[in-house]
Amino acid sequence: MNHPRIERVELRADLFRSDLPSIVPRLTHQTAADRPHPDTISVFLATQEGDFAPNLRLRGYGDAAEAAGNIDAIRIAELYLESKHDHSKSRLGRVAAVGGVAHAGVQYTPASARITRREHFYLGESGDESRRLTLDTSRILYAIDGGVRLRRLGDLGPRIEIKSPDRAEADAVAAEYDLFSMGYALPYRSLELVLADRLRQRISPATYADLPETEMKYAVGSTEGPVVDVMHTFVDENDTLMSLNPPDMPLNRIRRYHICTSGDKVVTVVETMAGRFSLKQKTETKHTDGGLTIRTTAANHATDTTGALLSLDQFMAMHNLTHRVSFTKIQRKVPFYDTETGIAMHLTDDYCTSATGATFRQVELEFIGSIADRPDEDLVRTTMERVGNHFLQRANADGVRLSRTYQDKASYFLQT
Repeated sequence: MNHPRIERVELRADLFRSDLPSIVPRLTHQTAADRPHPDTISVFLATQEGDFAPNLRLRGYGDAAEAAGNIDAIRIAELYLESKHDHSKSRLGRVAAVGGVAHAGVQYTPASARITRREHFYLGESGDESRRLTLDTSRILYAIDGGVRLRRLGDLGPRIEIKSPDRAEADAVAAEYDLFSMGYALPYRSLELVLADRLRQRISPATYADLPETEMKYAVGSTEGPVVDVMHTFVDENDTLMSLNPPDMPLNRIRRYHICTSGDKVVTVVETMAGRFSLKQKTETKHTDGGLTIRTTAANHATDTTGALLSLDQFMAMHNLTHRVSFTKIQRKVPFYDTETGIAMHLTDDYCTSATGATFRQVELEFIGSIADRPDEDLVRTTMERVGNHFLQRANADGVRLSRTYQDKASYFLQT
């Protein structure tokens, strides 16, 4: 039995865990909404061929604080098949348990799950569910291997949602909580860890772990449209390139970078939105005549799961670091591989903002490994120069004014 479609204004923004102390105290004057279950459990579906079903999911409620093992080990109450389009959603019927479902003649299997610990607050009268503020304190993502086995991918971090039938009220509450200045709204970011995991399944660390970081950087001038659209078009319309993501779905990511010094060395502290920290250090930088930047980089590629759960001050003290400047990077990635060599790369549109308001935008083409065997360094270099210069020509022809540059983000913000 179908349930009525629910339509309302929904404003939401992702937050860094380190920003919560400035928001949570202001929630005390709102009336908390009690719930019988602390967690909202969303199970995302895929077709038998592995294609995402972005507007279809299983949705239920339970207590999954110790989620491990199989998905059916989680006690889920009120499980529904649900469709969602923008700010409207419909329950398509009750489901007995997490498993394969059929809808509109298509068979779907569970592909990933998000377990969200939530706190709800009424904006108006107590009990008015149409007007409320919801704080997600954690959003843990799992792959569901074989449609059954849970494999933790990481935590997307906190999020705040404002729901109201009235746009003016939603905007006023968003302004009260600095949602527009402190939060980040990025399409498809809820799929960040799932898309990153798909990449890891295709690209073995053995194909890049002992190779230098290799990238081509582009300064961004005027644009006549979204840069990410030009990136997608370049990959999709090039006969020798093959996308590693679902169609028109970039891998969107937000990180905060803290540039520090340790003696005469510059070290970057990477912060995820969930509050995990790791170190990144770049050395031995050189540039090629073909426009590439090549350097040795020591970094943790699994910060989402193994990064330290400390405060920034604690992490810097542990590593004897002195803070210099911080910036937040909103990044849109389009990963793909060259069909002639198997070499995998991604194009990224990076928009960075410092705490002082300074901004920096850059597009990059970066080597990320190979779908085949470990490539030779010379092959990586010649492939990236070929693809990178072709992209430069295509982007400028499509109205995105790019020029090659060797400027890096850390040095830019240290100078501003």
